[in-house]
Amino acid sequence: MDKFNLQKTANQILEQLSLQPVNEKKLREYRTIGFGNMIRYFENKAINDISLNMLDIYLQDMHLAYSSEDFSTWKWQLLRRSCELLKLFVTTGSVSMKPLRPWDYSRGKSAQSVVLDVPTYEQLSDPDNLFALIWKVRQTLIGAILKK
Repeated sequence: MDKFNLQKTANQILEQLSLQPVNEKKLREYRTIGFGNMIRYFENKAINDISLNMLDIYLQDMHLAYSSEDFSTWKWQLLRRSCELLKLFVTTGSVSMKPLRPWDYSRGKSAQSVVLDVPTYEQLSDPDNLFALIWKVRQTLIGAILKK
């Protein structure tokens, strides 16, 4: 997976957000807490260029800290939103983000959506994986509807 410079990308996001109707307080929170925490986390590990997979690991670490009551729900939500915003920007170039999906505590990441997510190869090859089965049925139904 391609790596990108975290500091540079965070600055690009903040620049784009400043062009939208986002208030200064929210921008400051993204800069100092959201992206700031992320940048410090990776700088402490001497990492400047990161991948999307590394962001997932970061988010899982932050969720563990939140679960241990190391910080408030407000901070967890801001850290999570900042991370998801960064992933969205890297993959699409956009900062227009929809509300976050619920957190799946059993998986330690956002809940999977049959509409928004594609199952992994491992999920598709497991005949007992409900997410993959539902996704396959949905794709079959969509195909049948489009053929009509």
